[in-house]
Amino acid sequence: AGAMRLDAMLSSHPIQVPIRHAEEVEEVFDAISYYKGACVVRLIHSFLGHKFFEEGLQTYMARHKYSNTETVDLWQCWEEASSKPVKKVMSTWTEQMGFPVVTVKSVQWADDCSTCAFDLEQKWFIADGTEHPDTKTKLWSIPILVTMGGNDGELLNLGIMDTRRSKVVVPVAGGKKTWIKFNGQQHVPIRVNYEPVAEQVFPLFKQAILNQEMEVTDRSGLLLDYYALTKSGTVDPGSLLGLLSAYENEDTMPVYSALEDVLGAIKKVLQNSPELSKKFSKFGAKLIKKASEQVGWDQQDSDGHLTRLLRATLIRLQSQFLADDPEIQQKAIERFEAFAEDPIKNQSELPSDIKTAVIKMVLSSSSDPAYYEKCLEIIDLAETTQAKKEVYLAIGHTKSMELKKRTLSWSISGALKKQDFFYSWASTSAGSIDCQQLTWEFFQDNFDKIIDWIRTASPSILAAVVSNACGSFASEEKAKEVEAFFKTHQDHPVPLISRKLSQLTENIRANAKFLRIMEKSPKFKANLDMDKML
Repeated sequence: AGAMRLDAMLSSHPIQVPIRHAEEVEEVFDAISYYKGACVVRLIHSFLGHKFFEEGLQTYMARHKYSNTETVDLWQCWEEASSKPVKKVMSTWTEQMGFPVVTVKSVQWADDCSTCAFDLEQKWFIADGTEHPDTKTKLWSIPILVTMGGNDGELLNLGIMDTRRSKVVVPVAGGKKTWIKFNGQQHVPIRVNYEPVAEQVFPLFKQAILNQEMEVTDRSGLLLDYYALTKSGTVDPGSLLGLLSAYENEDTMPVYSALEDVLGAIKKVLQNSPELSKKFSKFGAKLIKKASEQVGWDQQDSDGHLTRLLRATLIRLQSQFLADDPEIQQKAIERFEAFAEDPIKNQSELPSDIKTAVIKMVLSSSSDPAYYEKCLEIIDLAETTQAKKEVYLAIGHTKSMELKKRTLSWSISGALKKQDFFYSWASTSAGSIDCQQLTWEFFQDNFDKIIDWIRTASPSILAAVVSNACGSFASEEKAKEVEAFFKTHQDHPVPLISRKLSQLTENIRANAKFLRIMEKSPKFKANLDMDKML
C-alpha cells in the first residue's frame, strides 16, 4: 500500500533509475524501489507460473554466480525458460514510473450466464486525479487475473492487456450471475475502477464481502482500490462509505489492516473539518464495534498469531474512534494505572502491541497532568529503546496544548537520542488544525537548532521530522507555505530530501482536494449515518 501511494504521485520515480551521486542512493531506495519491486516480482510469478519462474531463477543464479548483472539479465533467463515476452512486459513496470487504473466500462452477461464480457480501459493512475499529458501515451502490459464467486478461490489467467482498450470474456460455471473481480488476489500493482458498472457489480460484491465468500486478499484489495479512487476524485466518497459498511461482519486481520489504513487516512484528513470528523468518528465506531467486542482486550491461551495482531489493530482503532466511550476510557485508565505502578513487573497489563494505543486513549481523554508525568517516569524506567519508543509515539496526544509544547521542547532538549526525538511529533500534531499548526510553528522556530543537531545524521531523520511537522495539512495555502519555507532554508541536509519534500507537498494538495470532495458530497454526508445509508 505504501509503495502504491507514493508511486501514484507525480513526484514518483521508476524502479530502475540512474544514480548520479552516491548521496542519491538513500532517497531512491525507498518504498517504491523495495515494495513496488517486490510487487513486480509477484506479478511476474503470476504471469509465468511457478515452474517457469523457478527454472528461470535457477538459470540466472547459475549463469551469473560470482559476477555482476543488469536487470535485463534476469528477464532474459525467465524469457528463455517460459518462451514468454518477459522483457517487453517487465519494461513497462520497471522503466516508467507509476501504474495504471483499469476501468470496467461495460458488463454483458450471456443469456445462459455461461460467460460474461467486459470492456476494459487502462490509464495512468495519478493520486489527485491530475490529467497529465503523458496519460495519453503511457501503457502497461497487464496480466488479466480474475477471481469469482463459486470458483473456490481459483485464479483465472486470461492473458495480457497491452492496449488502451480490451474486451475480455470470462467463462462462468454454474449458469447464474455471480461476482467477478479483476486483479484477483491482488497479484498486480494496479487499481480497478468499477464505477461505470457499479449498479451491476456492487450488490454482488457487497454480499460476497458480508458473507465472506470473497477471499481475504480480494476483500482488502477492493477496499484499498476504492479509497484511492475516491481520493483521486474518480468515485464519490459516499460510495466509499457504502462499501465500507459491507465490512461490518469482518473479523480477519489482513482485511482489518486495510480497514485501519482507510479509516485512519480519512480521519486524518477530516481533522481539518471538525464537524465532519465527529460524524465520521461515529461511523467508524459503529463499523468496528462488533469485531472489537468479539476479540476483546484480554489475551487468551487459544490466541493464534493473527488473532493477537487483530486485537492490537482493533485497540488502535478504538483509540481513534471509541476513545470518548466511557467504558473504553475506564478500561484504558485501569490498564495504564496497573502498568504504571511497576512498568517492569507489570508488563502484561500493557503488552507492547497495545501500549501506544492505550496511553494515547488515557492522555487524550483526561486533562489530568499526572498521567503525563507518569509517562515520563515510564520512559525513564524503560529498559529498551523499543519500550521508550512506544511511549514517545503516544505522549503528544495529551489534551493540554501546554503539555504538547512541553513535549516538543523536551524532544530536542538532548534528553532523547537524535534518532528517536521525532517520534513524539506525530502525536503532538494529531487531533486538530491547532495541533498541526503548533507542531509546524515549533519546527520553523527551532529549525536551526534541529539542523545543527542532526546535520551529520542520516537524511531520513530530517525527512521523518518534516513529515511529522507538516504532513497532516490539507490546504493549498499550507502546501505553498511549506514550499516557501524550504525554498529559503536550504541548509545541509535539506537538499538531500528534495524528493521527500516534493512528495509531501503533493500529498498535502491531494489531501486538500480530498477534503473538498468530502465536504461537497451530499451522499458522503448522508451515508455517515450507517442506519440511513443511501
